[in-house]
Amino acid sequence: MNDNPVTVWKRVLSDLQKEIPRASYETWFVHTHPLKLENHSLLIAVPDSFTKGGIERRYQPLVEKLASAACGHEIHLILQVSEDASEELDPPDWSERRPHRSNPRAPSL
Repeated sequence: MNDNPVTVWKRVLSDLQKEIPRASYETWFVHTHPLKLENHSLLIAVPDSFTKGGIERRYQPLVEKLASAACGHEIHLILQVSEDASEELDPPDWSERRPHRSNPRAPSL
């Protein structure tokens, strides 16, 4: 069980890199930061309302699943618009990421 928001969010981000296309990760998650983890809620700072809405619509269930696995108990994701969220937490390491193919019929490179 881990209740350190930075550690949990880093694990979520690492797992997301394996689950979603690189462009999606860079669009929605590069400029996010953990703020607080308490009462089964993970509070994440996002840079603007566009990013907040995009994550909520596209990725909230996946992020909550990954955060819950990282913590060992159910986690609810809360996104908060914050100007401080404009810098990257850590640059992603794409070398260990499995390839994502958006078209399953497309040949592998």
